[in-house]
Amino acid sequence: MFNKALILYKLSNYEIYFLNKNSSLFGKKNKDIDNITKRFAEAHTAHYKTLAFVEDVLSEHKIKYEKYPRGENTGYSEYDLVITVGGDGTFLEASRKINNQLLIGVNSDTKRSVGKLCTCSSKSFKSTLDNILKNNFTIKKLHRLQIEKNNNVIFSNCLNEILICHSNPAAMSRYYLDINGVEEEQFSSGIWIATPCGSTGAINSAGGKKVNKYDKSFQFLARELYDCKGKKYYFKSGIANASSVISIRSLMRKGKIFIDGNHFSCPITYGDVIKVYISPKPLDSIEING
Repeated sequence: MFNKALILYKLSNYEIYFLNKNSSLFGKKNKDIDNITKRFAEAHTAHYKTLAFVEDVLSEHKIKYEKYPRGENTGYSEYDLVITVGGDGTFLEASRKINNQLLIGVNSDTKRSVGKLCTCSSKSFKSTLDNILKNNFTIKKLHRLQIEKNNNVIFSNCLNEILICHSNPAAMSRYYLDINGVEEEQFSSGIWIATPCGSTGAINSAGGKKVNKYDKSFQFLARELYDCKGKKYYFKSGIANASSVISIRSLMRKGKIFIDGNHFSCPITYGDVIKVYISPKPLDSIEING
């Protein structure tokens, strides 16, 4: 039995844009906005119905819990179970902050919310929790990435992907790409580096490969390499094994690293060296047996 659970949930777009009096869309009426409002309201209803259901199930099992919206400075140490209600973004936020707690991701709206990382939906949450309470589950490791900037670790739990590029998306990204000691100068729109979990997202849309989420590997893909006359690129994309180190030496005065989306970023400048490799801190993932 768990002593105390944390529910981390997202605020719906309907709540943020249409119910918030500080929003420019609050109270606005016209045909186009009404159509958007209807879709957002439906998603809002489905999301909060799932949140209420999760709370009801925890109460039925007499599991104490507290709930907080994502984005708040929430402490995790006092909880031995963390449940996210939302989609992959909410799951990723929790995954960056937990220590040894069990993490359950509940996709709150399977029709509209991306939840590839989530453990279950509202329909299967009750049975998932029942199986966990009966110890009918297996822990598997999801391998994350660790990132160094000039030999200092700046991030050790990237579960999805990294984008290294110029801070202005319209500007060219210039850098040296080094893979296991072999270096190549590249001019591109930036470079994706993704975990197996992140292989179904942006890197896949850009032409990368889907990888089994439990693999101990990572992959890279240079975006829109500049076709210099007479220049041949050898490191366009590829899979790096568990012992590999990918190093990027910036030739940009104003570059940036984006980690797991747009919520965490770090500026880089000319000469900064970024190293990326498998983190020594994998995330424990729950798989129900049978």
